[in-house]
Amino acid sequence: MADKEQVPRELIDNPVLLGSPTFGGNPVCCAAAIAAIDYILKNDVPGICTVRGKQLKAGLQSLAEKYPNVIREVRGIGLMLAVEFHSHEIGYETAKGLFKRRVLTSGTLVNAKTIRFEPPALISEEDIEDVISRMDMALADTVISMKL
Repeated sequence: MADKEQVPRELIDNPVLLGSPTFGGNPVCCAAAIAAIDYILKNDVPGICTVRGKQLKAGLQSLAEKYPNVIREVRGIGLMLAVEFHSHEIGYETAKGLFKRRVLTSGTLVNAKTIRFEPPALISEEDIEDVISRMDMALADTVISMKL
């Protein structure tokens, strides 16, 4: 147990330890963070993500049932979902079809066998339906072009 009368140690003369964070305590950044947190809580953004995530996942799962030779699995939670294809080539071809239809997805670091859907937290129901429709068209093109 330390002695209550112990004198604090002096700082070591080291320029690395004596540096200061460039943006630490910036009042504008703190105000923006507080406003963002306030909006998230008042508008139940996590709840909206749950509902929209279920809608998107159900749509992707319906496509997996329609295209079982293309899609191996749909997985994820909330609005971070993944579609795994039977091969890298199928995933790549489908991703090209999505990009052609202005749907941005994310691949993995090493291949396109799995692509991720990560829409904004406040995506609308209509936009989700539009993404599912465009995915359906991209999958149909993949089936034709790869003769699946």
